[in-house]
Amino acid sequence: MLLEYTDKIERFSIDECFMDMTEYLMKDTLINKAYEISHRVKKEFRVYCKHWNCA
Repeated sequence: MLLEYTDKIERFSIDECFMDMTEYLMKDTLINKAYEISHRVKKEFRVYCKHWNCA
């Protein structure tokens, strides 16, 4: 699912990653995309997702 947002993904651990969203934002904010991804993860995988570092 994350590849739908960017192909620049760095795996950090089994349940964490860093994503470079620079080219994907298209006049949106990082926090909005973080909420969007979080809601999709919860809906599609039934797993809670935190988005801490949106800066």
